[in-house]
Amino acid sequence: MSFTENVMTEVSERELEYLYSADKIQHLLARHLKGRSMFLKGQDPPPDGLVHEFDLNNRILLESRKVTLEPEMKVQLFRILGRYIELHCEVLRKSGEHTYSLQVERAAIAKKERSNLRIPLSADQAHITNIRASRYTIDTDTLTIPTSVKVGFGEYEQILKRDFEQVKIDTFGRRGTWLDEVKKQSKAIFLPNTEDPHAYRPHDERCLDVSRLLGKQLQEKIIEYRNHKIKGEAIVPVIYLTHDRSPIPIGYIQVQSRKGAFSPDILDQLYQASADMVEKIRGSNTVMIKDKQQVLNVSRGGFRARITHDELRTYLARQNGFTFDLVFRMQAPITLFGTIRSQKKTASGELLLGIQIAGNADESSYHRFLSNVDMLEKEVRAKIEAKKLQMKQVKRQKI
Repeated sequence: MSFTENVMTEVSERELEYLYSADKIQHLLARHLKGRSMFLKGQDPPPDGLVHEFDLNNRILLESRKVTLEPEMKVQLFRILGRYIELHCEVLRKSGEHTYSLQVERAAIAKKERSNLRIPLSADQAHITNIRASRYTIDTDTLTIPTSVKVGFGEYEQILKRDFEQVKIDTFGRRGTWLDEVKKQSKAIFLPNTEDPHAYRPHDERCLDVSRLLGKQLQEKIIEYRNHKIKGEAIVPVIYLTHDRSPIPIGYIQVQSRKGAFSPDILDQLYQASADMVEKIRGSNTVMIKDKQQVLNVSRGGFRARITHDELRTYLARQNGFTFDLVFRMQAPITLFGTIRSQKKTASGELLLGIQIAGNADESSYHRFLSNVDMLEKEVRAKIEAKKLQMKQVKRQKI
């Protein structure tokens, strides 16, 4: 059975609830889908794309290097996050080299999760290894900022000073400034020419509508910039993607020009610098544990693992998810991302984790995982049927 057929078979077993309300779709995007990958129906295996962001009108920015989309095309995106989720969209336009603006017209979500058969495994049947987790939890709502973030900010501030007169890279400070909107919406403020009122409108979908934010104070802001001799300004959010796939706005890059207006490509340069800086911070904040950790049981939704490694127990106990390689006996590793749904510490100090499969390195990885579980399910069901048949025979003999 193909990957798409496999998914559709699961969907057919569950009734879908369709969402048309803009508020409900907004909640679904914000709570479950922003910063996550989704699959596009229509090909087998289905190509994936990343949902970067969305606005208040439920327009999403989708990045995919595996498809070419054209305006007015109708596309369906889907993903399984405990429940099956589906988005029905229309392509509005191409927003970048591999990015597209899509209007979400309606959404659908399975009313209940599929009931999965939990299959117990022996000690040598499966294990996880190459576990990537965060050394420190990054949370900008606290006053504690990891050293790796501070070092990364300082290093890239010096790098950008080669190209800009005024540079500041910092965490979000006190509330009550327009940086609140940069953090809240994960969008940039880009004013290429502070003297031009039209420059305060969005440059593209990555930018805030500063003219709307300022309202009647727009002219006052133009005068303020003129008095400080600032010709151009850009403030780009720094978005950290944790190992549990949660996007966290950890700070911002702010640059100003007194010599002249900014060119449009400045925004791309700053977003690239932000991405490079985050990748470096992630690298220094990531630990890789290669020790094998036993998988106790498995189902189509996930598995239960016994964590015995001392450091790993500490790291995973405070995280929501992590990336790892799942290895079934006599097979190549399957790279997956799992969300921690439950954890229990045993009397001996071991950590038992209930892990839900929430992502994969590529579409073939999840397909391989399901194929292995399907095979194990067939073996278990065959044993159950054989046991039932044996019990029936025993009853007949007694009669």
